[in-house]
Amino acid sequence: MRRVLLAGLFLMLFLFTSGCLYRAEKDLSGNLRTSFIEPLDMDADGAPEAYYLLFSPARVEASNTKFSISRSLYIYPDEITIQARKDIVDAQTLSFLKAKLANLEQDITKADASCKAKVTFSICNDELSCEAACTSKLECSDKKLGPLLLDYRKLLDKREELMKSTSFILASMKEGDSLAELSKSLSRLEVNIETMKNHPLIREVSFCDFNVDFGELSQYSGIVSPKTSRALVLTSFETQASGDSAIEVKLSETIDPAIDKNINSFELHSGIARISSKPTELSYQPIKLTGDMSTYLEYIALGKLSRATTPYEVWNQLNMDVKIVTVKLDFLDNFLSSLNSTVFLPIAKATTYTKLSF
Repeated sequence: MRRVLLAGLFLMLFLFTSGCLYRAEKDLSGNLRTSFIEPLDMDADGAPEAYYLLFSPARVEASNTKFSISRSLYIYPDEITIQARKDIVDAQTLSFLKAKLANLEQDITKADASCKAKVTFSICNDELSCEAACTSKLECSDKKLGPLLLDYRKLLDKREELMKSTSFILASMKEGDSLAELSKSLSRLEVNIETMKNHPLIREVSFCDFNVDFGELSQYSGIVSPKTSRALVLTSFETQASGDSAIEVKLSETIDPAIDKNINSFELHSGIARISSKPTELSYQPIKLTGDMSTYLEYIALGKLSRATTPYEVWNQLNMDVKIVTVKLDFLDNFLSSLNSTVFLPIAKATTYTKLSF
């Protein structure tokens, strides 16, 4: 007992005099600015139907620990209006369309192989089951990929339905028929494929690959205009830390009123809750990270998100508290071991506490 008391006294003296533990405090404030904006013209008519935005990451460093938060915003069509082509088709055109659609179906099967090799989508029905459906369950659960996988699975299901309906319409057509119905169906299929190609699961997380060229079928699609859109907001957290560091993150955000008024509803995944409206305020469950990690949180907003009326660059106001805890005890471990101490509990921690407001 006497040895343990002596060890405790020595530990306290060591902590406050040796400098092996670090403590720092700082306040950061500024705008989370867009670093990249890409308009996506899905029907090649010169007017973009979707947008992909990346925001510059915010970073915090303390001792041997690095933490960064970054955000992307993917706006893509949900409901669309279509100005269809109404040409009268001949036998040669029908033969051409059937050959090209068959080639597209083969290309899709090959392109799907990468993602389907990593996820059994048939049992991906919610966040947890989607993570469990991964061949690497640990990767999917640690990175919280369930919501992204679920959203991608919905797009995949929709594409398969569109492929069947398009094939059925084409098979039912004969020489002298109007192209109108097929043109509408091809438009929906093209928008779906372009949406999947640019999905954050593919483009940002790089979980798997999907790349298909709609090719010459595009000339038979109509002109598409989004009626309503989906905005997938992906927040990524990344740490580089030794085993003796831990990061705790508390995050909330307020949707900008200019954007909030155009949102009809939200799809909030676990870990995110809506705590107020007008303007909408979202709160995230505290996140704890250790070692070298990356993880993601996602939600989806649905509404009339037109680029002409929605300033995507000022999507929200982020408020974040980051606490980095670092304890270096190598020397103490050796010292206490030399005293034959059987129980050791750290009595102090070094903390870097940062409040970020964007």
